[in-house]
Amino acid sequence: MYDPIKQHHPSNFPVWFSDELKALVIENKTTAHRIYKLSHLSPDYHTFNSLRRQCKTLTEECYQMYINEAES
Repeated sequence: MYDPIKQHHPSNFPVWFSDELKALVIENKTTAHRIYKLSHLSPDYHTFNSLRRQCKTLTEECYQMYINEAES
């Protein structure tokens, strides 16, 4: 029987990033930024800015949870 070797791909994200935060960054914020860079329209910037703010808030929450778990 053949067992394929599993390859490990290192993550581009820190260990304390949650799956929710990764999805928000990859799927939403990156796309919104790309759209804004192409259009340079104010509504597109506001969408991107809102997502950036959400990412920052969630990043701070995830990091605090990681620190609290590491300390306990």
